[in-house]
Amino acid sequence: MRDEREPATNNSTDYLISQGSKALAKRRGVSVRTLRRQFLAFGTTLSGFIRARRAALAVQVLKRPGALVRDAAKRLGFSSDTAFVRFVKREFGRTPGDLRDELSLPEEREQERGSR
Repeated sequence: MRDEREPATNNSTDYLISQGSKALAKRRGVSVRTLRRQFLAFGTTLSGFIRARRAALAVQVLKRPGALVRDAAKRLGFSSDTAFVRFVKREFGRTPGDLRDELSLPEEREQERGSR
Protein backbone atom coordinates (compact mmCIF):
# COMPACT_ATOMS: atom_id res chain seq x y z
CA MET A 1 0.00 0.00 0.00
CA ARG A 2 1.23 3.47 -0.90
CA ASP A 3 2.21 5.93 1.81
CA GLU A 4 -0.51 8.61 1.85
CA ARG A 5 2.14 11.25 2.60
CA GLU A 6 3.81 10.49 -0.73
CA PRO A 7 3.11 13.16 -3.34
CA ALA A 8 0.89 12.20 -6.25
CA THR A 9 2.77 10.91 -9.28
CA ASN A 10 2.21 9.08 -12.58
CA ASN A 11 -1.52 9.11 -13.45
CA SER A 12 -2.13 11.72 -10.79
CA THR A 13 0.59 13.86 -12.35
CA ASP A 14 -1.19 14.14 -15.67
CA TYR A 15 -4.43 14.79 -13.79
CA LEU A 16 -2.69 17.51 -11.80
CA ILE A 17 -1.39 19.18 -14.94
CA SER A 18 -4.71 19.04 -16.73
CA GLN A 19 -7.11 19.72 -13.84
CA GLY A 20 -5.09 21.70 -11.29
CA SER A 21 -4.20 21.37 -7.64
CA LYS A 22 -7.74 21.87 -6.29
CA ALA A 23 -9.11 18.99 -8.33
CA LEU A 24 -6.20 16.71 -7.42
CA ALA A 25 -6.50 17.54 -3.71
CA LYS A 26 -10.21 16.76 -3.83
CA ARG A 27 -9.53 13.51 -5.70
CA ARG A 28 -7.00 12.50 -3.01
CA GLY A 29 -9.31 13.58 -0.18
CA VAL A 30 -7.00 16.25 1.21
CA SER A 31 -6.90 20.04 1.21
CA VAL A 32 -4.73 21.97 -1.23
CA ARG A 33 -2.62 23.08 1.73
CA THR A 34 -2.05 19.44 2.76
CA LEU A 35 -1.17 18.55 -0.82
CA ARG A 36 1.38 21.38 -0.87
CA ARG A 37 2.85 20.18 2.45
CA GLN A 38 3.16 16.67 1.05
CA PHE A 39 5.25 17.97 -1.81
CA LEU A 40 7.39 20.07 0.54
CA ALA A 41 8.05 16.95 2.65
CA PHE A 42 9.65 15.43 -0.44
CA GLY A 43 11.83 18.46 -1.13
CA THR A 44 9.88 20.26 -3.82
CA THR A 45 7.03 22.68 -4.20
CA LEU A 46 3.84 21.79 -6.00
CA SER A 47 4.49 24.43 -8.65
CA GLY A 48 8.12 23.28 -9.02
CA PHE A 49 6.95 19.71 -9.50
CA ILE A 50 4.39 20.76 -12.13
CA ARG A 51 7.01 22.82 -13.97
CA ALA A 52 9.54 19.95 -13.97
CA ARG A 53 6.91 17.42 -15.07
CA ARG A 54 5.70 19.68 -17.86
CA ALA A 55 9.30 20.12 -19.03
CA ALA A 56 9.86 16.34 -19.08
CA LEU A 57 6.59 15.79 -20.93
CA ALA A 58 7.43 18.56 -23.40
CA VAL A 59 10.63 16.71 -24.29
CA GLN A 60 8.69 13.44 -24.75
CA VAL A 61 6.07 15.10 -26.96
CA LEU A 62 8.57 17.07 -29.05
CA LYS A 63 10.69 13.95 -29.65
CA ARG A 64 7.89 12.42 -31.70
CA PRO A 65 8.22 12.79 -35.47
CA GLY A 66 5.87 15.45 -36.78
CA ALA A 67 5.17 16.88 -33.33
CA LEU A 68 3.24 20.13 -33.51
CA VAL A 69 3.54 22.97 -31.02
CA ARG A 70 -0.25 23.38 -30.75
CA ASP A 71 -0.71 19.69 -29.91
CA ALA A 72 2.02 19.79 -27.27
CA ALA A 73 0.58 22.98 -25.76
CA LYS A 74 -2.88 21.47 -25.52
CA ARG A 75 -1.69 18.12 -24.13
CA LEU A 76 0.36 19.82 -21.43
CA GLY A 77 -2.45 22.12 -20.35
CA PHE A 78 -1.12 25.47 -21.57
CA SER A 79 -3.64 28.22 -22.22
CA SER A 80 -2.16 28.93 -25.66
CA ASP A 81 0.61 27.99 -28.07
CA THR A 82 2.37 31.22 -27.12
CA ALA A 83 2.39 30.28 -23.43
CA PHE A 84 3.95 26.93 -24.34
CA VAL A 85 6.62 28.59 -26.50
CA ARG A 86 7.50 30.97 -23.62
CA PHE A 87 7.68 28.01 -21.20
CA VAL A 88 10.01 26.02 -23.46
CA LYS A 89 12.24 29.05 -24.04
CA ARG A 90 12.43 29.69 -20.29
CA GLU A 91 13.13 26.04 -19.40
CA PHE A 92 15.44 25.05 -22.27
CA GLY A 93 16.72 28.32 -23.72
CA ARG A 94 15.40 27.55 -27.20
CA THR A 95 12.16 27.45 -29.14
CA PRO A 96 10.09 24.26 -29.30
CA GLY A 97 11.09 23.85 -32.96
CA ASP A 98 14.78 24.12 -32.14
CA LEU A 99 14.39 21.72 -29.23
CA ARG A 100 12.50 19.27 -31.47
CA ASP A 101 15.30 19.44 -34.04
CA GLU A 102 17.90 18.87 -31.34
CA LEU A 103 16.01 15.86 -29.97
CA SER A 104 15.35 14.20 -33.31
CA LEU A 105 17.47 11.25 -34.32
CA PRO A 106 20.20 11.83 -36.93
CA GLU A 107 18.33 9.57 -39.41
CA GLU A 108 15.20 11.72 -39.03
CA ARG A 109 17.22 14.88 -39.69
CA GLU A 110 18.66 13.34 -42.86
CA GLN A 111 15.18 12.34 -44.05
CA GLU A 112 13.92 15.90 -43.45
CA ARG A 113 16.86 17.39 -45.37
CA GLY A 114 16.29 14.97 -48.23
CA SER A 115 12.61 15.87 -48.52
CA ARG A 116 13.24 19.64 -48.77
